[in-house]
Amino acid sequence: MTDLWHYLKSQADSGRPILLYGMGNGADKIIAVCEAYGIPVADFFASDGFVRGHSFHGKVVLSFSQACEKYGAEHMIVLLSFASSRPEVLETIRRVASACEMYIPDVPVCGTELFNAEFYESHLHEITAARALFADEESRRVYDGIMEYKLTGRMDILRATESDPADAYRNILHAEEFLTAADLGAYNGDSIRDLRQYAPHLRDVIAFEPDRRNFRKLTEYATALREAGDTLTVHPVQAGAWSHTATLIFHGSGNRNAGLTDTPAEAKGNILP
Repeated sequence: MTDLWHYLKSQADSGRPILLYGMGNGADKIIAVCEAYGIPVADFFASDGFVRGHSFHGKVVLSFSQACEKYGAEHMIVLLSFASSRPEVLETIRRVASACEMYIPDVPVCGTELFNAEFYESHLHEITAARALFADEESRRVYDGIMEYKLTGRMDILRATESDPADAYRNILHAEEFLTAADLGAYNGDSIRDLRQYAPHLRDVIAFEPDRRNFRKLTEYATALREAGDTLTVHPVQAGAWSHTATLIFHGSGNRNAGLTDTPAEAKGNILP
């Protein structure tokens, strides 16, 4: 069995340039995996109109058109290194994918264990056992698609596993029956706002958010609901959710990238009990 990383290594060894589309935390994680596999990253680019002459990892960030001119769209391989749900951004991503060979690598959100071919083969028993727990063919189809995407990074396979948000809330989660919910990583309450559109009887949400700045925004949202006499009560809890009691190091970035880290220098004073 092969996977995206072994494929990228073979292509890089044959002379094809590997470029990252986007910067930030996601790009850092992809770069770390590329370095572990000996895959050189030729350059970084951003969408046309978002390039301001800045640098990332010692390289000047190109626009997509500059990257195509420098390497040739038909020759380069692009790795998407950020996520977005904004329609205009998704359309730009689709345009890039239609012009060149592009993948969306699956890298760990926390920790360092990578879902690659070796991981898949060594955990095949658990993966197969988990698949058997699904009661319907659609769930098994989606599960299979996610496993294949995590190995290949192919966007078409990932998109085939998508559900319309309204369909997911109504027909999979049955949110109209919710009275109480927990949001384990609530950010500023954005997921709660989405949920309540489909959960008219929702009355209480216990909202965990460890990051100080994000927690302040979450608290402001909860306060605004209370002062407006809203039927929904959000209970902010400044803590992290974990599988057991432990002391962990937290990177308090104040945005969606806030999360656990193995690097004490990134913790910025956030030690989570």
